[in-house]
Amino acid sequence: MFSPDREIIRFLQKDKILASAINKVSLTIEKPVISLFEHLVASIVSQQLSTKAAKTIYTRFREGFTSQSLHPEDVLLKSPDELRNYGLSYQKASYIHNISRYFIENNLLDNHWHKIDDDTIIKTLIPIKGVGLWTIQMILIFHLMRDDVFPVDDLAIRNRMILWYGVEGDTKNQIHQLHQIAEDWRPYRSWACRYIWAAGDMFT
Repeated sequence: MFSPDREIIRFLQKDKILASAINKVSLTIEKPVISLFEHLVASIVSQQLSTKAAKTIYTRFREGFTSQSLHPEDVLLKSPDELRNYGLSYQKASYIHNISRYFIENNLLDNHWHKIDDDTIIKTLIPIKGVGLWTIQMILIFHLMRDDVFPVDDLAIRNRMILWYGVEGDTKNQIHQLHQIAEDWRPYRSWACRYIWAAGDMFT
């Protein structure tokens, strides 16, 4: 567990609205202990589920594999119907098979992901059916601990920023304004988003 550097906090506190979020929460970060592959699979499992439901289903899913680390070869030994027995939808089971095959076919298991830039990682993972930009951005922020990712499509980030900063207009105009606001957070946009998530609906 660790917290952001004081330099990051001081930089982001220049934004007075964001400073209110920063002052409201104590942010502690836990480094990931699973592989990027497993983190990606876990992200698919948790989509559109509450935190509690996602944890329950993923625990059941992992109990179906005896190895300490999840391997794509082991996943592919189970059919989508078998994966559904753990509580997954057929679509999610298919997506997990897609991820497993893609990692094997593209020799991604031994990638030194921490040495690869964000754009290259996005281009590498985005062809996987079932894996969208938001999912990859979550991997960048929470697995690779990248400092400067702005997931504008995350509903919590978007809705809270619209509320906190009084953003108006149609969706296209709102997104443009949100990007403009987030420009002031570079090169620590990921950290700004972490604080927005942690602070919750502080102005409601």
